[in-house]
Amino acid sequence: MTATAMPGYVPYLIAATVGFSIYRRIRSHFGRQPWRPKRTIARVVILSLFLVPLALLAVVRPTENWGIGVGAALGIGLGLLALRLMRFDTTGGQPGYTPNPWIGAALTGLLVGRMAWRFVSGGFTTPQTSSPLTLAIAATVLTFYVVQGLGLMQRMKRMTAAPGAVVTP
Repeated sequence: MTATAMPGYVPYLIAATVGFSIYRRIRSHFGRQPWRPKRTIARVVILSLFLVPLALLAVVRPTENWGIGVGAALGIGLGLLALRLMRFDTTGGQPGYTPNPWIGAALTGLLVGRMAWRFVSGGFTTPQTSSPLTLAIAATVLTFYVVQGLGLMQRMKRMTAAPGAVVTP
């Protein structure tokens, strides 16, 4: 079997896709967001599926498990803090929430910064083992969004059960 060369436009296509994903993620941290329960459930399920192999990796590779443990603990703490700082309301009969922009944007910046560093240092082109720092950042981001999503579902369920009520943390 012979190896074929990758077309020249593929790196640009990948960069554009990653850039658009990051733009959407950052945009979702600012301003009022409408409550979309199916999207939140899907996000929690998908991110939880990514957490399972990460947890298994912590068991299999003890030299890197501290990074995953610290990252998961930090993600849980930041997720709970973000829920306390989130505002919930109903506008025009549509429930929604306004997330704290600084926590999510900081995590996105940390993730983008780590990816940029790996890209500049050749981390995506040469085979390398994963570092505890990379795994810590991944665990932080994943657990943050899972905790925030679960808390969001719980709060919005309470809010829609009592229409017109303002939900406080």
